[in-house]
Amino acid sequence: MIVKTSMFCAAAFTTVFVVSAEQLIKNHDFEGGIKDGKAVGWNYDGKRCTAGYGFGRNYSNGIRYVGDGGAYEWVHQRVPVTVGENYRFEAWVKTENIVGKKGVAIYASCYNAQGRWCETSSSPSVASTSDGWKHVTVDLTPQKNAVYVEVSIRVADGETGTFYADDFSFKKVVRPPVKFLVNDAYRDTATGGNVTFKLVSNLTDSEIAAKGWTGEIRLPNKASTSYFKKIQAPAFTNGVCTFTVNMDQMPFGKFPVAFAFVDDKKRTAVCETVFFNHVKELPKRRVSIDAMGRTIFDGKLFFPFGMYMDAFAGKKAEKYTKGPFNCPVPYATLTRDQLDFAHQKGLKVVYSLKNIYRGYGFQPFPIADEAEEEAFVAAKVAAIKDHPSLLAWYIQDEMGPGMVPRLKVRDRLIRKVDPDHPTVSCFCRPESALEYMDTSDIQGTDPYPFGRQDTVRIERVGKETRNVFNAYFGMRPLWQVTQAFDSSYIHKDKTKMRHPTGEEMLNMCLQCVAAGANGVFLWSYHHLGQNALGHSPEDFDKYWDEACRAGEAFVKMIPVFLAEDISNLVEGVLDDMPVRAWRHNGSIWFLAVNASYETKKTQVKIGGKTIDLDMPPLGYVLQPIAKL
Repeated sequence: MIVKTSMFCAAAFTTVFVVSAEQLIKNHDFEGGIKDGKAVGWNYDGKRCTAGYGFGRNYSNGIRYVGDGGAYEWVHQRVPVTVGENYRFEAWVKTENIVGKKGVAIYASCYNAQGRWCETSSSPSVASTSDGWKHVTVDLTPQKNAVYVEVSIRVADGETGTFYADDFSFKKVVRPPVKFLVNDAYRDTATGGNVTFKLVSNLTDSEIAAKGWTGEIRLPNKASTSYFKKIQAPAFTNGVCTFTVNMDQMPFGKFPVAFAFVDDKKRTAVCETVFFNHVKELPKRRVSIDAMGRTIFDGKLFFPFGMYMDAFAGKKAEKYTKGPFNCPVPYATLTRDQLDFAHQKGLKVVYSLKNIYRGYGFQPFPIADEAEEEAFVAAKVAAIKDHPSLLAWYIQDEMGPGMVPRLKVRDRLIRKVDPDHPTVSCFCRPESALEYMDTSDIQGTDPYPFGRQDTVRIERVGKETRNVFNAYFGMRPLWQVTQAFDSSYIHKDKTKMRHPTGEEMLNMCLQCVAAGANGVFLWSYHHLGQNALGHSPEDFDKYWDEACRAGEAFVKMIPVFLAEDISNLVEGVLDDMPVRAWRHNGSIWFLAVNASYETKKTQVKIGGKTIDLDMPPLGYVLQPIAKL
């Protein structure tokens, strides 16, 4: 039973950015001056790149780059930006005989006041020989301490061929009033009862009030889908409106739940719709997520606990199966034989599709266009989806917010080809959590506290997990990723950085759980023992033993972690003492974790009972209240 959206929303709404008129790039179309073959306002050395008449669209001014297989000449310009504002970078590109994996793309790289790189967003690439001029674009929202962006166009080092570029543009964009409408039912499906919805706006409460807008919820009548009822929405708090729908009063089948902004004359200004599926029985999916964010695999509760790795093959794969972990996340594409081996060993696999995006810097092979990209992903998913070891699809790893539109497309594609397994993402911008909300079924971040700082802020793990959990209103399960490596292998600083011990790895894993995660992973198996001095088998074995020691302690607690979550009964939690509670075997159990290197004495209340905690450094307690 389907009700048309038009019955609910007099004005259709699509999440389109409105681009401002102000051009932020100097000499963006190269008509503002060329001197000695170089475009005024642009930075490059002029060895392979020339600006001039006839290189642009319609034989106007533009730039031409001729690659000779050497290091790339970076054609760029610095543009001041504001954190939290939204920008769009565009250009027109034509290529001839580009030879190499990546082709031509435009890049927007954010930097802080000290000139330190923050993040980069890039467009899809234009590869080989393009059929005329191609339009490329990338959206970005600078985060953290970014003060300027380097906008650039380039091909990768070592690539040959020619490209032309013209009509660059870098402008602010204005986001639509509605960010998204979400609910707490897995994939918008429920058999009955109350479902909680959240309408998240890009406007502040005061901006909504200044427009004279109020919220209106639009629902079908159970008896007939020819009519709908309008209900005044609750007030917004921090840009969020929360409302519940009793599915027992809704018709069976797919129907729209709509939220509309209406003006003082009751005219629809903006409307957002979710098509909800009211069913008599939940679909029998191989893997699903329940109302508490727990994973259900073949009808049984499952807590994913594992490690990332470069490949699941050979002696290292055999060694991994002897450890305490139940779920590897290999970056390399697995064969069916490797999946069979995982299944024989009782492991569930998170299958990686993370780099298969046209124009993305780490794509494993040249991708000509979106059609080829989607066809490859769809074929890979179709070929693997029936394997008994498959747990979930890993669709992105630390991609910036500029990739969010493409991540949504990838998520929907996989859902269509394989409705039986969830999608998983990991991002490294926790302050941008809401941007990623609708990009996958399961989200996660990767707080790594052992870095270049003099003091290890190990409490960061639990604090970030809790912040992201709250940012998602508890409506998305979190599979968190924490540290099992020495950062000096990246930064080459042998004085400040070190590998976390088994005790510290266990503490970080438990912080994730206590702060709301329902899956935990360590990064990474293939970097165990690696540091600024290199990587030896002896070091690998040493830190593998440390990881196993942490894992063996952790897996003993998993039966409690899979019990009924009653953390709403917990009060008085400190930033460096995350606490979570469950109803397990007829008793209330709680986990408290001292996320500091100091002894902690404090009190928490669980279900009205006050508990005194005297915790040693990095200590934890998991036990029923009745034993205190």
